[in-house]
Amino acid sequence: MGAALRGKEFLVLALPGFVWKQLTGEEVSWTKDFVAVDSVLVKFLEAVERMDRETFESEFGNELTYTTVLSDQRTVELIPNGSRIVVRYEDREEFVRLVRTARLEESTEQVIAP
Repeated sequence: MGAALRGKEFLVLALPGFVWKQLTGEEVSWTKDFVAVDSVLVKFLEAVERMDRETFESEFGNELTYTTVLSDQRTVELIPNGSRIVVRYEDREEFVRLVRTARLEESTEQVIAP
């Protein structure tokens, strides 16, 4: 980037709208913007929200915990000791909210850096 600036060359940055909106201070939408970053996760969380109890329990049993995988492939806990706490059907909406928050905010520090 520095060479492009010094040489007064244009630099094409192919960043998702999600990133551009953060850079310009616009509001980011999970369903409209984040889908360009991780469409599989967006669809997964939508499915989790819509599942009935029987489907949820047969799909996840005791396997779904309060963790998520970030863009850099690191697994992070969404709550203290989240890797040891199983998400219950009754708490699935809170789990979805926590995942969305973690993923939407994971690049905030880099975006606001001077």
